Formats: sequence, structure tokens, C-alpha cells
Amino acid sequence: MGTFATDFEFKMDIPESGVESRKGILYLKGDKYRLVMNEEEIISDNVNVWHWTKSVNEVQVNYFDNDEEIISPSDIFSMYLKGFGYKLITEAKYQGVNVALIELVPAARDRDYFKVKVVVDTDAHQLQQMQVFFKDGIVYTFNFSELRPKNLEDWFFEFDSARHPEVEIIDLR
Repeated sequence: MGTFATDFEFKMDIPESGVESRKGILYLKGDKYRLVMNEEEIISDNVNVWHWTKSVNEVQVNYFDNDEEIISPSDIFSMYLKGFGYKLITEAKYQGVNVALIELVPAARDRDYFKVKVVVDTDAHQLQQMQVFFKDGIVYTFNFSELRPKNLEDWFFEFDSARHPEVEIIDLR
């Protein structure tokens, strides 16, 4: 899909606990990603994942886990390509934009989630919203702005400890 950035809003609706919401920017380049939010960044070069908690000046480093149970940020815009059945629920005009609501169901029934709903701008061919429905009742909702092409070098998808010497690195690999 190329290299791009998009603003996003993430909501996690937990039954009996309420809704937690976060906003940020997602940068993608192939299987690499960088999520930038207020107090944290999650960075992956598809080999390692750095979780930087800025409020405590700490980065935890782990190996990237390509577990199909987990929806990685790098999977969001391409997950429908494999391992899902899908059906068109409806097409409509929403806020002046032609959209399609599509339901994806994972072929593997042992996943923690049982369906994914996506809203796609059919004129721009861009994902606007994705909802992931988990078996325990939790619902993740991602809202995306337009995709902006970016020219990003590979180093952008790694945590550079030399640029942040004040940050404690906890290597869990």
C-alpha cells in the first residue's frame, strides 16, 4: 500500500467499564509502523517493537509478534486480503461521501474476535472506520482521516536511543 500517514481516533468500549479514547497519528511503510499518541509511541520495524512511555521516560523492547490473533497496525489496511470472508452490508451517502459498510468474518474461528466491520469511502477507496468485535464483548473502533502519502526512511520505524539518552531502555527480547 505504500508509505503514508493518517490521523486516527481509537475507542475501546469495555462492557461495565465504559469507553476509553485516544487520538494520534499512524505512520505506515509496508509492514513497519509508528503510532504517535500523547504520552506514548509504539514503533515497529517488523522485527522489534519499541513501546515508549514518555511520562516515565521508558522504552520496552520486544520482538515483533506476528500472531494472527492480534491485529497489528500494519495489518489494518490489508487484513481483508487473507483469512476473512466478507459481505457488503450496505452502500450509502454519509456526510456527502459515498461509503460501503462491509462485514469481515475471520475464517479461523479460534480468534479472540468474531467479526470486523469496515466503512470504506468508495470514491477515494480509503478506509474511514474499522470496528473489531471481541468475543468477551469489547469493541475497538478506529476512525481514520484521509491517507497522506509520506516519504519516510526505514530509520523512522526504529527507536533511536542516541537521540533520547535520557530514556531507560528495558530489553525484553
